[in-house]
Amino acid sequence: SYAQIVHLLKAEFARARRYQIPLACFVVRVDRLESLRDLYGYRAKGFILDRVVRVLRREIRACDVLGQAPDDQLLLIAPHTDREGARAMGERLRATIAACDFEVE
Repeated sequence: SYAQIVHLLKAEFARARRYQIPLACFVVRVDRLESLRDLYGYRAKGFILDRVVRVLRREIRACDVLGQAPDDQLLLIAPHTDREGARAMGERLRATIAACDFEVE
């Protein structure tokens, strides 16, 4: 739930601050998701979000946390990830998702 991911984010932020370790946080959203819903319906929207979540879970590390945020957005918390690592991780995840084919009935 959103409350759980916010709680985890606060805990990870406090840990990062206390131990002076880097922490990255990503907000992930699918471009034109509402347009896709209008064209193909709610099932298509849910299918696309589920597929993105599955791809992200396969690509992230065991210590990273992925959760649902409001407005069909996802929140990804990446402990021990500095600015350069976050930039590389974000680009890698974006490219991996962009390469996916989304076929809906």
